[in-house]
Amino acid sequence: MSGFKPKEASDYTMEEKCRLFDALLAQARDYYDRATRGEWVDEDDKHYMYESVVDLLGDGVWDILNEYLR
Repeated sequence: MSGFKPKEASDYTMEEKCRLFDALLAQARDYYDRATRGEWVDEDDKHYMYESVVDLLGDGVWDILNEYLR
């Protein structure tokens, strides 16, 4: 995995950026809606959002991070 290079914003097309932003917004909105309705939200929900954002760095990011964060 030494060849891993995190993606830059310029590596994404405008269509990809829009699709990915829409997905993140939907995930954040779902969290907000459930929380403000008094439904159960927990640390897993926050962690899933974190994972969704870090995934934007590209395939293989978790292999590298897991290697360094052990």
